[in-house]
Amino acid sequence: MQREPRTRAYGTRTIERLRDSAQDTYSLQFAAACIDARLNTSLLAKHFNVSRMTIFNWFNGKNINEKRLDRVVDFTKTILDDMEKGKLPLGTKKEMVAYFRSLNI
Repeated sequence: MQREPRTRAYGTRTIERLRDSAQDTYSLQFAAACIDARLNTSLLAKHFNVSRMTIFNWFNGKNINEKRLDRVVDFTKTILDDMEKGKLPLGTKKEMVAYFRSLNI
């Protein structure tokens, strides 16, 4: 049985905007996957070595710079695969930390 995460949820406006968008950019596809997987924005920022504000900018459709684009695309594919396999979403921040550490992306 999947536990509900104890980390803070994404804002309602962010979720509604993504639901209503075409998700035709890498940043919006990344955002939708992260929200569906209930991944913590602080951990995402740490994983990509960017600020939380950068993660929120990506979630708002801002372009991902060329330096990080391939890594973000690979990460998005990985979390979508892991959701399909039932590995995500996770229940606690501790489990999310372990998940991020296990990634080779």
